[in-house]
Amino acid sequence: MNTNPCPCENCQTFINETSLYECTECFNYYCPECVDNSAICKCACLMSPMADNATAFEGYGVAIGVPPVIAARINNCRCHLPDNCQATTIFNANQVPHITLATGISKDNLEHAMAFVATQLPFTIIVGGVSVLQTPDYAVLVKEAEASQLLTLHKKLIERYATKPKYPYWPHITLGFLKLHFNTATIVSDLAFTWRCDFQASRILAFSPNGEVAYEKTLAIAGCHSAS
Repeated sequence: MNTNPCPCENCQTFINETSLYECTECFNYYCPECVDNSAICKCACLMSPMADNATAFEGYGVAIGVPPVIAARINNCRCHLPDNCQATTIFNANQVPHITLATGISKDNLEHAMAFVATQLPFTIIVGGVSVLQTPDYAVLVKEAEASQLLTLHKKLIERYATKPKYPYWPHITLGFLKLHFNTATIVSDLAFTWRCDFQASRILAFSPNGEVAYEKTLAIAGCHSAS
């Protein structure tokens, strides 16, 4: 158990670290009782400009689903991450593997965003190398997703339906959150991480603010074949 209570003055609940949420405004960690659906804490950020819009901004995400064979390999990568490299920022390693297109989409815009993505499918995506996306607090280890259409979708979704991300990123598959300045050379060279494959993008996922799949739409049967 975590020996530190939730930072909210009205709570002081002692909770397990795996139950914490990170506030998207102040980046403190709070228990679920002190966080609304938009992941903005109800106590420390009440004066934040985002707080007035908290009930309207529910923070859905839209993503491309990957075939089961790729999902299995992604989960294997996550299992290979050493415990001493992982950041304290909570990452749900059991989350369905997916290629993130955009987050910060309101529930009212979600159907329109998914419909827009559907008009661009199918196309071929190559799952290739391993990269690291840096934030001020932790590093995000990702499997690269290669297709020009992905970046186009990412930009168009942000322009039309989503909020601008706090930290810029490109569409990817998240493997885990790492401590800052951790030497990733050994991880990147591990055979468990160096595989490549491609598949036809045909499955659209919508994630709720808590990271669970809220909606799913499949346009065709996805195929995949592995390379070295």
